[in-house]
Amino acid sequence: MSDESAHGCCGFTPGEREALRAGFAHILAAREAQEWETAVREAVPALVRAAAEAVKLEAPADD
Repeated sequence: MSDESAHGCCGFTPGEREALRAGFAHILAAREAQEWETAVREAVPALVRAAAEAVKLEAPADD
C-alpha cells in the first residue's frame, strides 16, 4: 500500500477518520441531549400547571 493510499481522503489515515467520526458523533449526541434538556425545562411549567388544573378539577367540591 502506498503512503498516499494509506492517507486516503483529505490526508487522514483510516484511524484518524474513525476518530473524527467518533468525535463528531459525540458532539452531535451532546447537542441533541442539550436540546432535549432545554425542551423539557421549557415544557415543565406548562405540564405542572396542567397537572395542577387536572387535580383541581377532580377534587370534590366543598359544600
